Amino acid sequence: MKNKLFGGIIALIFLIGLLPVNALDLDDFNNGEVYFVYGANSKSSDNAAGTTLAGSLLPQAGSIVISGESIDTYLDTPITQEFDSGDLSFLEEYTTSVNSENYDVEEKIILEGIEVVSDFEDEPRLIIPRSSIKYLLEIENDLVLDDVTEENPLIVMILGSEYKIIDIDSNSFTYLTAKRYDVRGYEISHDGEEVTEIDGEEIEILNIGSNKVQVRVEDESRTIYEGQVKQVGELKIKVEYGSVISRTSISESTLTLLIGEEVEKEVDNMDKMNEDYRWIVNFDGENNVLGIKFYDALTSDDEALYEGDSITLPENFAILEFQSTNNVEYFDIEFRLEEFEEIVYLVAEGFEEYDGIYMNGTGVFDEDFEPITEEIEIAELTLEYITDGIRIGDVEIIEELTSVLVNGESINDEELSVLSSYGIILVNPEEGLEDENPMERELTIRVPSKQLEITLNLNNKPSTTTIVGGEKLSIKGILDVDTSNSFSTIISVGGPAVNTLTKKYIGEWVYKNYESVIELFIDDETNQRILVVAGHSGADTTLAANLLSDYFKGKNDYFSDGTSFKITATNLNDIVVEKAGNGNTEEE
Repeated sequence: MKNKLFGGIIALIFLIGLLPVNALDLDDFNNGEVYFVYGANSKSSDNAAGTTLAGSLLPQAGSIVISGESIDTYLDTPITQEFDSGDLSFLEEYTTSVNSENYDVEEKIILEGIEVVSDFEDEPRLIIPRSSIKYLLEIENDLVLDDVTEENPLIVMILGSEYKIIDIDSNSFTYLTAKRYDVRGYEISHDGEEVTEIDGEEIEILNIGSNKVQVRVEDESRTIYEGQVKQVGELKIKVEYGSVISRTSISESTLTLLIGEEVEKEVDNMDKMNEDYRWIVNFDGENNVLGIKFYDALTSDDEALYEGDSITLPENFAILEFQSTNNVEYFDIEFRLEEFEEIVYLVAEGFEEYDGIYMNGTGVFDEDFEPITEEIEIAELTLEYITDGIRIGDVEIIEELTSVLVNGESINDEELSVLSSYGIILVNPEEGLEDENPMERELTIRVPSKQLEITLNLNNKPSTTTIVGGEKLSIKGILDVDTSNSFSTIISVGGPAVNTLTKKYIGEWVYKNYESVIELFIDDETNQRILVVAGHSGADTTLAANLLSDYFKGKNDYFSDGTSFKITATNLNDIVVEKAGNGNTEEE
């Protein structure tokens, strides 16, 4: 995740439509309602970037709520969590009835053992083992299975669709699968529309008698009794129980036909629902459960989910997103060996308090070789001196750089950068440690300002952000398809490829990889303020949003003079701000 952590070259340009102002003013966005607009197809990194900006606009009384259920976790920490209707609004709790008896039903989604792992890679990935995602329908335990018949079906909602179950035992059930067609007189209808053809086959009611009906499909006709299934031409047809067939007055008959390639289907426990999911059927008298479980396994590098990726339950019922990692600043610490008065020291540089820290078996010293007795802090971690080296969080560096351990395992032979469980990045360890001459070895580690935190989101649609402020400000997240001229202040997040509102104002994308643009427009027709925050990649958009957020918080003054800026940032410690058009530059 190198680019996502450090970004790249960022270009931010502020263009003020018809508004004659000299700076981007926080107060311009701090009254009334501000709408964050995301592309309907944008990745969750755009949502995270908008959330960062929104947090800088809110008064202290404000709070941020992400629609769906936000799951916060750390690297290499398995997640086991259960969700019900109290957690997710699209999960339902309701009552159904069989044979005049009522039974409570509750939907649940259970995560068991999914995990965002580092595994010596520089980009976190979400692994989903077999059976780690379950959707369950829990039905009250005193359901009498023998009561469930076609005349007295068990009707439940599974993944948003109605299932009419006509037979059930401890490990299987049978439900009606065909479409329902109403017959009034000789007219067949579906959803209120008259039907004369089904699946390309011409169909007609020829006669209605006592508890039976005669149906023609193309050139074949058959008589079907109530509750009976017959193949007529290319269609299977069943007369549903409960139909009222009047021999004396056909117009008074209320008849329901079930018609399709198959009329009913039996499901056994562990049958395939589709290629990725298996059925769960368990009615043992103690736990009456119907549902599905994920039966594939997304655990390899190629299969796992990375930031912005998602997995959906069947019928698009729910979506689990690897939404974002938290925004952290990184501090580079460089290690090398240096000999002084015939003593070899492990030297660490990159601390604010010291030009260098020198360590060997006799102790820890500053650049003047004065003993250091107080704790040496690196962000929220402490440099610990151990018997044969030092420890920073979950990283151990052995004296003379003979070995580097992460969680007790050597990473000397890792060619690419390594991410530890805490979030420390070790830059290309093999390249720096492979030299046979110890004095030529070197290592760079990047320590985050706080432990790397991962946010997942469970929802019934891709996440949008709803942010509720105090009395002064209310901020809401919407999709580009929902925009309206009534919105006076809009911040449009994401590039024109995914966000149509962005494209409306900035046109075709002309920027390169690692570049972003921020443009402020005043629409002369609607008088709306539209601030576009868009990057060539999600990482570019995020870094641009971070820099602008810090400005709103008073942590930098890059945008206090002028309205058009270009920022180049190879990482957070190397930022050049150029005022567009006049060549003035500032360096941080």
